[in-house]
This record gives sequence, C-alpha cells and structure tokens, in this order.
Amino acid sequence: MACPVVVSVDQSLHFGVSQVGTQGITFGKLFAEGIPIPEIAIIPTETLYRLSQENHLFTQISQANPLSSGGTPANRQKFKKEINTIITTQKLPSWFLKEVLHVYHRKFINNFVQILPGIPFAQFETSHYMQIEGEANLLESLLEAWAELIFFEVEKQPHIRPIHIAPTPIILQSQQQPVISGIGFTAHPNTLSKSQVLIKSIWGAPDSNLIHEESDSYTVDVRTWHIVEQVIAQKTKQLRREPDAVVTLKLSDHYRDASTLTEEQVQAIAQVIFSIKQKRLGHQIVSWELSKEGLFVTGVQETELAETRASGVKKTSTKLYISTGNPSKHLPQLLPQVEGIGVMRSEYTLAKFGIHPLHVIQSKQKYQLVHAMVATIQAYQQALHLKPIIYRSQNFTSSELRQLRFSENYEPTEANPYLGYRGGLQLLRQPELLQFELEVLETALERSQSSLGFMPSFVRTAQELEFIIAQIEKKGLFTKPHFSLWLQLNTPENIMNLRSYPTHKLAGISVNVKSLHALLLGIDPDNPEISEHYAVDTIVIERYMEQLAQTVEELQSLRNFTQPLHVHLHLEEYSHDLVALAVKLGYHAITVKPAAAQIAHAAIVETEEKQLAFLQ
Repeated sequence: MACPVVVSVDQSLHFGVSQVGTQGITFGKLFAEGIPIPEIAIIPTETLYRLSQENHLFTQISQANPLSSGGTPANRQKFKKEINTIITTQKLPSWFLKEVLHVYHRKFINNFVQILPGIPFAQFETSHYMQIEGEANLLESLLEAWAELIFFEVEKQPHIRPIHIAPTPIILQSQQQPVISGIGFTAHPNTLSKSQVLIKSIWGAPDSNLIHEESDSYTVDVRTWHIVEQVIAQKTKQLRREPDAVVTLKLSDHYRDASTLTEEQVQAIAQVIFSIKQKRLGHQIVSWELSKEGLFVTGVQETELAETRASGVKKTSTKLYISTGNPSKHLPQLLPQVEGIGVMRSEYTLAKFGIHPLHVIQSKQKYQLVHAMVATIQAYQQALHLKPIIYRSQNFTSSELRQLRFSENYEPTEANPYLGYRGGLQLLRQPELLQFELEVLETALERSQSSLGFMPSFVRTAQELEFIIAQIEKKGLFTKPHFSLWLQLNTPENIMNLRSYPTHKLAGISVNVKSLHALLLGIDPDNPEISEHYAVDTIVIERYMEQLAQTVEELQSLRNFTQPLHVHLHLEEYSHDLVALAVKLGYHAITVKPAAAQIAHAAIVETEEKQLAFLQ
C-alpha cells in the first residue's frame, strides 16, 4: 500500500512504527479496539522526508550546524533558531498543502487542533502547540513543531555531516471543549490491585497541576463496577480552551464541593479504562475528556515507557547500504546501521579533473587520475572501517562528458543522451575506459583488506556483460580474494532476460529503481521538468521485484559454486513500500542515500519483526 501524504487513524496500523511512530500506532490500536478517541490525522515520516528532499532541508541544516564545533548553550540556541528559520520559511508544495488543508476542513474545522510528535520527546513542549484553529495558524504551528523535532534529532548526532535525519511523524489531534477531564490508572497506584481502577477528575480542560492538587478520586472494583472509595476535593478553578491559550476561570460555589462525575459516568469511564487494560501488558495511565459530544480517550501512556529508540543497533537479516561517491563532500560518519556502500559512483572523481577521461588516459596524467580514484576508494574504506564497497564504473551521458575539456574529440551530439552512448556500450566501443577502471580496481585491491565489488554501469545486453567479464578475466581480477562482480539492473530487459546473462560470474545484482521507473514510463529522470510529473508507480515496480525474486531462485540451482546470488534494491528516492517488499522477498540488502539510512533501517526492523511474529 502506497503511503499517503496524510495517514488516517484507521489506516495507521498498515504503515507501522517507522511511518506513524509509536503514538500513531497507539491511536490506531485504540481505534481498532473501539475505544472512543478524538479525530486523528498523521503526517507520516515519508511525507516529511519527501518535503525535506524537495526543499533541500538536510543540506541547509548541515551547512548551518554549529554544534559540530561544540554544543555550548549559545550554539544550541543559535542553531535552534536557524533550524526554525529554515523550516518555517520553506515553500510548501501544492501536493502537501492540498492534502493537509483537505484533512483540516474535513476533520477539524469545528474544533481546536493540537500537534503531537509521533515519537515522544521529553523536551517537546506540547503546551506550545495546542488550541490551534485556522489554516494559517495550523500550517505555521506545524512547521514550528517540525523544526523543534528536527533540532532534537540533530542534537543526537551533532558531529555527523551531512546531517542524517529520519523525520519524526507528526500527529494532528482534535481538541474539544471538555466539561470534565482527568486521568485513569489501570491498576491502583497505591495498592496495584488488578481488580481496581482509579479515576481522577477535574472541571474543565486538563491540567496536571489541578489533577495533582484538587481532583476528585474514584476507585472502582472492575468485578462489580461498584465505586469502593470516593474522595471529593474542594475545587477552586477550572480551565477553558481559547485560541492558542488556556484560560483559568474561577469556580462558582455550586461546583466547589460537588462531585465532578456521576456514578454512571464513573462506571462508564472505568469500563473504558478496563477495556484498554485487557488489551495491553503493564500498567497504563489513560487521559480522557468528557464533553457535550461524549467521552474521548486522548492518550495512553505506560508508567514505565519503553524506549522509543533502541540504545544499541538492532541487527537485521536484510543489510543496509548507502550510495555515495563525491570526495569533495565530507566523508560520511556512518550510522552504525550502515553495513557498506552499495553504489560508489566513480564519476565524481573523474569530473573533478575537468578533462575528458579518454584524454587523461591517453596523456601523462593517467597515473595521477588512477591515484586519485584509488585514494577515493581508500578514503571510503577507512571511513567504513573495512566494510564492503561496490564501485560503479563512470555513468556519464555524452552531454555530461561534453562539458569537460577536450570532449569534442570523443563525444557525439545526441538528442536524448540518457538513452544514448553510455555505460556498457561505451566500455565496448572505447575499451581504454574499461581498462583504466580495471587498473584502478587492481591497484586498490593490492592495498585493500576489505571487499571491493565492481559494478559496470548501464549494461543493456548479455553480450555487453560477456565482453566485460572477458576483460576482467584477462586482468586476473577474479583471482583476487576481495574482488566481486555485480550487475546493476537498469532496464526492464535486464530483469525480463536475466536468465540469458552470464550470472555464474556474478556475486550479485542491484535493482536501480530510478532508472527502471524512467524506462518503464519513457522519461528522462535527469530532466526534472518532465520527471516531476511522473511519480514512481510502486505497483508496477513491485511486479518486477517479485519476478526478479522468482528468477533468482531458479538461477541459484544453476550456479557452479555455492555462494548465493545476492540481490540488492537501490533506492535514490526512498519508498517504505518497496523497502518492505524487498525484505519480504528475501532481498539481501537495501541501498539508500545517507540521509535516508535511519528511516530505511527502521522499516527493515519493523518488517522483519512482523515476519517473525507471523511465523511464530
């Protein structure tokens, strides 16, 4: 199921913790159990990640980050303001505004709204994001809350550049005007009796100080639903919700000593609390409100909150890799979840020379370029502490190469460079380029103590791969202990005709979703004016992924050595659905951009845990 821009509470359980957070799952379970809750809408992680990518927010925040030089109070405050400015001044795209405002008018227009983080943060001031009304106020508050949550995330990793953020999902919750509010304990906090629930109540809107100081208390025996103990406090005030504020009102004499709840109301609330208790392990505190519209549970909290984010890294069967390759950027201080580089692009180092690669190869500068390429590989190996790297041969189009000096001697002028003279065809026609890249790999392997794979770019036919394999054999690289050969699947033909390819020499294959999507729709992904009109059709991609899994299973029995053919999914644009499917199909690894590493790892963990629970 594709993740919508805004997730409704009745759909939240379909998308899991990685998309809607622990709070989103809690509300989803309450709804599914028939517990009365206020209107809920969730802006999932994937929506916020998409906004971040489109508006280049990660880059802007990385550039503004002063915490890398020390998290002093002054630096923290300055950075918090800078993040707030970056987030709140971004231009919100129409696809986001349309869906959020549609939900606002459909669900919240007659009530106030409050904003909650999908994953609890102790530092998050919920009181700043309550009693919101009006479109402009909602959007402004939403961005300010998001900025605060991003700051909390960045504080956990101040020295990592570029910033890696898995956006915290954001929950919009309807707020009514309660006549009475309070909390309920699924077990009496004093006696911890399993047969009793405790209810505390006050007049008006909820307030923790009032509940502590002057609330009525009712202890109910759940075996008979009788009130076994009742304490009526002397009450002096109540709270009323107003736009962006809570107003304190003085109570009239009639309400000061009166019971806030009738016996019937106490029993009804106790039954709701007990039904929540029956569905959960552990002691719960239930927040509730009683308005003219009825009783609503506004939140459920364990008294001993489980950690929302594991302190250590949860190991998964499906590996997480990243795509990278630009040596002019800071080398990634990788998150511990990352287990290697699935696509290391070589074209960045080649482009840094500013000269057409063939011209360099045919000159005295060749060995300088070899040295530069090897140095890039070694820098990443050091950054990854000898984790595996898959090096991809240069993937320039002719138009990109024509921007380099001396290119007029080598490059044709093509109407559609993306579909033109590049990748495997270029290595076939200009074998000097292939020999150069193999020389780079040979030199790096002589100094390498970790796995180094080679992935030729944009191979269109089995014949092109056969030519490349023959050249690798001549070079003797297959005898090197750390060398492996990979095939990137860019076209539907690659997947449909994989059985005809010489897979016996391959260690693995990697599905390039961006390229596959572009060629299925006949668009150039490098042309944003065209590609932005065609979102990835996950249903079609999923069919190809399923067909590939079946083909690979058949090929395993034909291979003449025991090492299995590994399958990677390469996502330049993150998709929760495709990650989940890859895990279910048994793909060995997911490759994403560094900024998506956290969200991808959470999705892998979640999917594997669901599979394990199903098997048990």
